[in-house]
Amino acid sequence: MNKQILNYRKTNHSLYSQWDRSIHDEILYKVLPYVECTTCKKDVIIVSHSFLKRKGIILRKRESLIIITSNKTLTTCYWCDHPDYLYSKEPFSHFQNLK
Repeated sequence: MNKQILNYRKTNHSLYSQWDRSIHDEILYKVLPYVECTTCKKDVIIVSHSFLKRKGIILRKRESLIIITSNKTLTTCYWCDHPDYLYSKEPFSHFQNLK
């Protein structure tokens, strides 16, 4: 895996989480061009199952992809089946929903 993807730098944690959770660079290449706010202190991007399906990413489960960024740096990414809890967990973050 590369330490950079598009305009984003990857932290060591994001590289490990991406590898551990089977989130391949091809998925990020299809999703990251649609992320709007990249200069906020913390961005939480919730990528819905329907968005992933439209982009040709087929999953066994109906999971959403969660991507956390900070100043053009990928902090972490993971699969989540109920991302609504993030709104209470990350109250001061900028949210973007890709549906």
